[in-house]
Amino acid sequence: MGNLHRLLSVIGLSAALLLSSAGVAEADTWSHADATGDVLDLALFDGDVTGTTPAPDRAEGDIQAVVVKHTRRDVRVRTAMRALPAARGWVTVGHVVTPRGRYEARAIWLVKGGRVLVLVRKPGRKETVRRCDGLRGVYDRSAATVAMRIPRSCLGNPRWVRVNVSVYDWNGDSSTLADDGMDATGWEQQVLSPKVRRG
Repeated sequence: MGNLHRLLSVIGLSAALLLSSAGVAEADTWSHADATGDVLDLALFDGDVTGTTPAPDRAEGDIQAVVVKHTRRDVRVRTAMRALPAARGWVTVGHVVTPRGRYEARAIWLVKGGRVLVLVRKPGRKETVRRCDGLRGVYDRSAATVAMRIPRSCLGNPRWVRVNVSVYDWNGDSSTLADDGMDATGWEQQVLSPKVRRG
């Protein structure tokens, strides 16, 4: 199994689990300061996570802050880290829940340079790739940030969204480094933002 396939299999496993709440406020912009030093090293075997080890000294991919802005045209998610992962293959995932469904915007940064942007709809444990003109994902290595824009039309023009952000960094044949931007207690629990209404 290639590096990219291993990363995506881990992402699929985590996204299939129950999503809980991180607060009750509702607004057109929401921000969250994530804990420092909460990166996990996920041990892998045949695409499955077999164990986790804290990696508190790991700066690359350690999410520091998440800002979600819901405008009339798109949902914007900005993620700040202590440092961006090295250019060896990594993924930033914006998990988005709307009144009508669940989506993932995946920005896949390839080992040899370049990127792949994919929007996936996740009805239950299945997923379907959706065409999404205008999907954007850029990173700024000097500022250690990733900015994603998801057109509202690709999400069914929702009244509100709830968002989670996670980063996965390939770490060799047997492990992947991961951080959740919402202070989750473990990689398998994804905590969502409160409802962020259209501004």
